[in-house]
Amino acid sequence: MRIAREGWPFIAVAWALVVGAALLWWPLAVVLGIVAIWVVAFFRDPIRPGPRGERYVLAAGEGHVVQVIETDEPMYVKERSVRISIFCPCSTCT
Repeated sequence: MRIAREGWPFIAVAWALVVGAALLWWPLAVVLGIVAIWVVAFFRDPIRPGPRGERYVLAAGEGHVVQVIETDEPMYVKERSVRISIFCPCSTCT
């Protein structure tokens, strides 16, 4: 499993807290260990299969496409664009 480069500082802090808690009080270390495992899962960077190219959009998370509409987007694109809405039932998609 690959981990996103941006996540390593957060992962290091989470596991440092686990080690520190283990030296003081082991029940706290168990709870923080569960949180630290979640932090690692949050920053995972799986290899996404599928076609590549200018005509394709590769989603950042897994899920189901629930809507594809053409809309005006005044804030970022500032022109007509296609909005693709994806529903992901899991808690690790970002």
